[in-house]
Amino acid sequence: MPRPANLSLPQLMQIITKTAQETAGTGDISSVTAGNGLSGGGVRGDVTLAVDINGATDGTGITVNNSDLILLADVNDANNVKKVRIDQLTGSAAHGPAGSNTQLQYNNNGQFGAITTFTYDGTDLTVADDIKINFGTTARGPASYIKYDEAQTDHLIISGSNTAMQLQSPKVLMPGKLGVGNISIGNVSHGITLPDTADETGRIKANAFVTYSSIALKHNVCRIEKPIDILSKIEGVTFNWKSNDRRDVGFIAEDVGKHMPEIVEWKNNKIDAHGMDYTKLVPILVEAIKSQQEEILSLQETVTSLQKKIDS
Repeated sequence: MPRPANLSLPQLMQIITKTAQETAGTGDISSVTAGNGLSGGGVRGDVTLAVDINGATDGTGITVNNSDLILLADVNDANNVKKVRIDQLTGSAAHGPAGSNTQLQYNNNGQFGAITTFTYDGTDLTVADDIKINFGTTARGPASYIKYDEAQTDHLIISGSNTAMQLQSPKVLMPGKLGVGNISIGNVSHGITLPDTADETGRIKANAFVTYSSIALKHNVCRIEKPIDILSKIEGVTFNWKSNDRRDVGFIAEDVGKHMPEIVEWKNNKIDAHGMDYTKLVPILVEAIKSQQEEILSLQETVTSLQKKIDS
């Protein structure tokens, strides 16, 4: 038989099979030459062929189909090999990543499954609209979650547990406005807005409140004129809140606004008031006390002068 060319293992096996059939089991093979991906061979005696991984061509341009076959050595029988289809192997083409290139994967009954609502493009992890990221469990479901509610409110919802939620950081920056308590987003009008309730949910407790007041922030500074006249025109009242009938004391913002409109916050119609800044009454009270003290001193001087005349 002529010396075969450089053959691969499948080609070699075909020649051996064909030759054996043609000679009906007679004759000798003059030589065996290792083909692509193989090493060894010889011309006489025992001939050994070994798989040469490093000598094989790389997989560039090769398409692997699920129906392709490979040979695996039986770990329990080194002399036995198994013929295995590609689609039988976990992590093969059939069991490889599912979905698009950016979708995260999960274990779907032993195979890859694509999470269509979570994608990663190498830079950003994106969660689809209206999908909850749950934290913890309770008898009633997740203990807390984060969700972008595009379907109803178009808001990002961060739901804490039934006990509390903590933001553990030395500083928390929250640009824009913050609504606290049972308040609709349309009523969040200030840096911090609490609901218009007469109970504790509408109150703020603190050791002190500091108001910006530096001269560096002001111009056109003038002394308050006739503070006693201003105070004489406003009226302190007692009243009950309509929401819970709680008894309280204060002012009527609309009446105060007739004389000091700058300390009253008005609704859009400029007639009805949201409320007033009670702290702004302090400088008026200070100037009123000073004005009264001047009058008292003047009267004391007059009395002293009259007393001297009477005594003389």
